[in-house]
Amino acid sequence: MKKGQSKEASKVLKKAEEAAVKAEASDLFLYIQTVKGQLMQALGEYEESMKIHFLTIKNTEKLFSEDPYNELYLPIVQMNLKSIFTLGNIFHEMGRFPEAKSCYELNLMVFYKLLKIYPENVVNQSYVAGTFNNLGALLSDMGRIEEAKYMHEKSLLIYEKLLGTDPKNIEYQSNVSMTLNNLGVLLSKIGHFEEAKQRYEKALEMREDLLKTDTENASYQSDVAMTLNNLGNLLADMGCIEDAKQRHEKALEIREKLLKANPERVEYQSAVAMTFNNLGIMFSDAGHFEESKQRYEKALEIFEKFLKTDPENVVYQLDVGMILNNIGLLFKNMGRIEDAKKRFEEALELRQKLLKIDPENVMYQLDVETTLNNLGNLFFENGQKEEAKENFEKALEILESLSKKSPENEKLIEEINCMREKLEEP
Repeated sequence: MKKGQSKEASKVLKKAEEAAVKAEASDLFLYIQTVKGQLMQALGEYEESMKIHFLTIKNTEKLFSEDPYNELYLPIVQMNLKSIFTLGNIFHEMGRFPEAKSCYELNLMVFYKLLKIYPENVVNQSYVAGTFNNLGALLSDMGRIEEAKYMHEKSLLIYEKLLGTDPKNIEYQSNVSMTLNNLGVLLSKIGHFEEAKQRYEKALEMREDLLKTDTENASYQSDVAMTLNNLGNLLADMGCIEDAKQRHEKALEIREKLLKANPERVEYQSAVAMTFNNLGIMFSDAGHFEESKQRYEKALEIFEKFLKTDPENVVYQLDVGMILNNIGLLFKNMGRIEDAKKRFEEALELRQKLLKIDPENVMYQLDVETTLNNLGNLFFENGQKEEAKENFEKALEILESLSKKSPENEKLIEEINCMREKLEEP
């Protein structure tokens, strides 16, 4: 929406609010507030949008509790919950974890109240399951692994129950396979490899079955490729390099086919690049450095091409920073110290630039910390103790700052202890 249009829309809404108050039409006033919140969201005023939707939910809930079967209030509640769910996703992507958590938790609280009134409403049940799933992903990123696992399992339980009532429902099948895939990601993170493998294989089976029903469906193809990619990452971590290579190459084949049919689709180009990156990681871990380098360079070429077309795009900067950091690690393992240093410094420059724009972003802070740590390791192993210490201290400062805000994050505590040990080394 253009600036002039937004101002005009705000004026219209203000007049409508005044008219609703004058007419004592509470339902109309709350509906206008909902639209106002959606307008703020469209304009990128996320905090303001959140305040409006939270307040509207609170006021609507009060009226709804007095008259739960009022057909006017229910759609207003549902509209606000949908917007809050979207805001939760936006805040999560922005690295604004507390705000995202508040959005998801409010959604769950209100939807549970709705389910007490309408226990058989499958739409509300699906929303609850979806919120559990996204809250699980958020908690995982916050390092709260056991809570994340619990949320994903709650999500899966609801989705599987819905699927049991309607086994041929494609949406329910997709949701179950998505949650199984996400559980696989989480279990893989905490080293529960066999459990993760089971979840991935079940998700893959379901997604391949869906693809058989509609072989040209791009969404189904993308889902299959995603789980193949994740399974490839897991198998590489388990040391099953040939099996991992097979899954990654199959994922790459699907993604390149999608890209060939839609060469201008950025998400397909990005998926192909990410598969090259994952192959690069796998070959690097297996000690096949030249093959790793080839894959990383292909990924970097694609991501840098994106960044040239849109230099301020945050996602493109993140992707280029990630690949540069990975290439730095590869060169370090190859003994190419100066090349590694150059790549790490390029990655750090990009990541610090992003952090400067959004200093509260947890993911940006962790990205900067990771590259500082990698530079510190490089200097330390090269005998440059002072340079190593300088980078380790900066990395520790970030970790300690994050830990103060999330004292229950066990992963951060482990990393802080590890960093302190490095600094104590002679």
